[in-house]
Amino acid sequence: MDSSAKDIAELYRKRWQIELFFKWLKQNLKLKRFLGKSQNAVSLQIYAAIISYLLLWLYRSRRCAPNTSLHLLLVEIRETLFTRLPTGVQQMYRRRRRERAELIEKTQYVLSY
Repeated sequence: MDSSAKDIAELYRKRWQIELFFKWLKQNLKLKRFLGKSQNAVSLQIYAAIISYLLLWLYRSRRCAPNTSLHLLLVEIRETLFTRLPTGVQQMYRRRRRERAELIEKTQYVLSY
């Protein structure tokens, strides 16, 4: 009761910024609950979510159409990461990787002389 109206308004403004931040977390990062209860656990989970969001945003800005939704991109990445490719496709990728590595090795050998 001893605080001035200006101090109370400032505290409310800071509280409102925190509320907006957690609303943004829930909407954009899909953080519905925290896995730990300590301050360190909550901070790490928030940092990990923000880093993944920024990496996804960076990927979208460099590789995708500008109007691609981050949510749709996340769904697509989730689907492709956890789906096994057919055996023939896996073998083709392995062969390409091996050929690329051999080419790099030959190039480095030539450049060293």
